[in-house]
Amino acid sequence: MKYYIVDAFTDRPFGGNPAGVVLLGEKAFPEEGLMTKIAAELRFSETAFVRRIAPTEYHLRYFTPKAEVELCGHATIATFSLLHSLGMVEGECRCRTLAGELRIEVGEKVMMQMAAPRIVRTVSSTGPIYKALGIDGYSPSLPVQVAYSGLEDIMIPLPDIEALNALHPDMEAVAALTEKHKAVSFHCFALGEDSYTAHVRDFAPLYGIPEESATGTANAALTHYLAANKVIPATGDFTFLQGEAMGRPSVVATRISADGTIFVGGAAAIVANGEINAAQKPAQFRQIRTDEIPLLDDFLYEAIFIPDSMVAPSKSIIENEELQVYVRDFGRQPDDRCMVAECDGKVIGAVWTRVMNDYGHIADGIPSLAMSLYKEYRNKGIGTALLEHMLQLLREDGYKQVSLSVQKANYAVRMYRKVGFELLNETTEEYIMVCNL
Repeated sequence: MKYYIVDAFTDRPFGGNPAGVVLLGEKAFPEEGLMTKIAAELRFSETAFVRRIAPTEYHLRYFTPKAEVELCGHATIATFSLLHSLGMVEGECRCRTLAGELRIEVGEKVMMQMAAPRIVRTVSSTGPIYKALGIDGYSPSLPVQVAYSGLEDIMIPLPDIEALNALHPDMEAVAALTEKHKAVSFHCFALGEDSYTAHVRDFAPLYGIPEESATGTANAALTHYLAANKVIPATGDFTFLQGEAMGRPSVVATRISADGTIFVGGAAAIVANGEINAAQKPAQFRQIRTDEIPLLDDFLYEAIFIPDSMVAPSKSIIENEELQVYVRDFGRQPDDRCMVAECDGKVIGAVWTRVMNDYGHIADGIPSLAMSLYKEYRNKGIGTALLEHMLQLLREDGYKQVSLSVQKANYAVRMYRKVGFELLNETTEEYIMVCNL
């Protein structure tokens, strides 16, 4: 599985709010335990697992290091920004989540539709709130209100940006007051005298987040709050700067459409990518069981080397006589040997030998070898280990040599050399190799 680290709400790495994004293509989601383990390994607040349903429709599932959650705004922005960067999406898309279907607008910025906003309640006693932030005796000109756009957050106005940056919250008091007002966070803001609608800081210690570098939902609620209090127009585009105090500046864009719908979004930056080894346990190597012998048809097909420039042939190709020699009636000849690699109860690779007149045949009585792994388990060292186990089995059974044929362009040539195979002969396209046991 391919994973990416993407910083949402920023146009450069190491800003914004980071998320993990795991691309699955059109494959089914892995089992939930594995997705939770991957999220825990990546160590971000949320990791999105992304499955393509149609060219403009995706299914997202979100996992914290502990459990699945219904929705994560910044991970959604990160995901669709990544898909856009990879040339996979443009324009309007649909996103299935446990929270429902989302409308996503994808371009240089990604904008996602938020829940219908509203002012939930006005906080009449503001003294304890400002005291929890380290401010005494301040009477704001704007109300302190709980606003909603998917989550309930307390909107807290401050006199200026300097006061905002100087906040030193008492996290225990903030958590207690947040719980008292049945909200998620203290969303503190100061109106900007620059190009930003406001500068903001968000504190959510009740949920284990002392300060958040970018909060799409809370800024959507702030947009509605400012419009409801006639600070900004009832429609238009707005921007909020967050995360400065954390050293992770984030630019959150919002939009109020003519019907009052709020969208939130921004840009994102790809920081890193890599491959996840999906095997939950180290591969186990053992001899094949009789009931598993039909799997050799699959591995024979997987063993056919297909250059990148060529289209893979139909699986019916293995019915050709020159290929059937590798698997027909396997296990009935005295020199038939096979070992398999198993991961999490699934056979994911096989190496087998038999004495036969195949492409790699060099002399009577010397077995020829074939092997393959499913593609998603290659380049992880499993094939090399499996081959070494087979060579040891052949030694124990008294064989002195084993041979094989391999296309010159096949990357497996290096693996064969690594475990002791040497070049014996060659044709225009293939090497004939032998290993002295």
